[in-house]
Amino acid sequence: VSEEAQTGFEPVSTGVADVSHYFFKPLFYHGFSHLPPHATTLLRKGHVISQTQENYNIFARIIQRIYAGELRYVMAVSAPKSNPSVQHTPIRKATVQSPLHLKCRLTNEVIMENIAEAETSIEAILREKHDAVLGRIQAEADALGSDCEYSITDEFADQIIYESALIISQFCASQEDFREVKLAVLEGILRRNTDGIFPIPQRSPAGKRRMKRQGETHTIYHYEYTVSYAGDAYFSGNVFFLSEEQAETAAQYASNLHLFLFDTVYHVEINPDLVPGETGNAAVDLALTKLGTPYSQANRDKEGYFDCSSFTYWVYRQLGVTLAFDGSNTAAAQGRYIAENNLAVAYESLAPGDLIFYSFGVNKRYLNIGHVAIYAGDGYVVDASSSKKKVVYRPIYSTSNIVLCGRPYGG
Repeated sequence: VSEEAQTGFEPVSTGVADVSHYFFKPLFYHGFSHLPPHATTLLRKGHVISQTQENYNIFARIIQRIYAGELRYVMAVSAPKSNPSVQHTPIRKATVQSPLHLKCRLTNEVIMENIAEAETSIEAILREKHDAVLGRIQAEADALGSDCEYSITDEFADQIIYESALIISQFCASQEDFREVKLAVLEGILRRNTDGIFPIPQRSPAGKRRMKRQGETHTIYHYEYTVSYAGDAYFSGNVFFLSEEQAETAAQYASNLHLFLFDTVYHVEINPDLVPGETGNAAVDLALTKLGTPYSQANRDKEGYFDCSSFTYWVYRQLGVTLAFDGSNTAAAQGRYIAENNLAVAYESLAPGDLIFYSFGVNKRYLNIGHVAIYAGDGYVVDASSSKKKVVYRPIYSTSNIVLCGRPYGG
């Protein structure tokens, strides 16, 4: 079926292939908001995406006709006749056996499974690099003399926070051949090029003390080691060695992936009618009375300890709001409570007392939520932090990992 008359494109046929020729296991979402992910992947892999919105819309109509069962073939096309300066890139003709065949090849579940696989690998490799640095610190510290003692500050012992969408997108942008967009290739690059992601810390003098040993007074010197993380900015230039153009492409990929997650997986309707109130201010006041309370997930239900969700649960329980869903008060369950009760608010509308929900990876829970904090106003939050080991008051952080905001007392 030729669309030449309608589109002004010249059909070029170089053979016949099954539709599956165009599909590979995707690590990221290519898309534009008005096209389904499998449609844009098909177009991307065919190297026929035009630079004009008009031609995007032409392709969109072709894909819609495939879904309607009106087309049996998708003809490969070259550059528009009106723009002969663009190099012709012929691809293959594909037999469309069934619109459902296209529809099923790339489901949201497949994309999320691939993201989860990639995140598991990224987390494991970063953990290896972290533990290697920790081992070097330990070896150096153990070699200090008997008149020395040391301590290690390590905010990454429990969790390494990174933006997986950006890392995955930078990897994809770094590969000239889409057939090399494979998890094994990503793992190899990360293992080779991330030795500096946790810099080797220098020991810092942190004081001294006098003590008696076998009747003699000795001076004991204390040294401090602090584990640091180079952060997401490290990957572009030091791991994937992206050119300026590739970095821009990666940013577009990451934006599209976030768009996919929020529009498809994390999409929750915002309630514009929720008005901030004194309950929110009271929640912040209560939360601030617990600053410094130890963090413990194991002891979350015991007095004197909090994890992130038991902390928010306790605060709002004092105000007559039970943050739980289906008998659970985990962060994910609280997020589900917000969504099911139409209590979601926009990030731009945050007010004191609102809850901020984070996803730092695919965990198979609601919206993949793994952390919750209380917005305190003026760009700060109060939360029970696993890395800080206590309840803290700090500037809002990791905004790219925020998947939901809610006003529990609304309505």
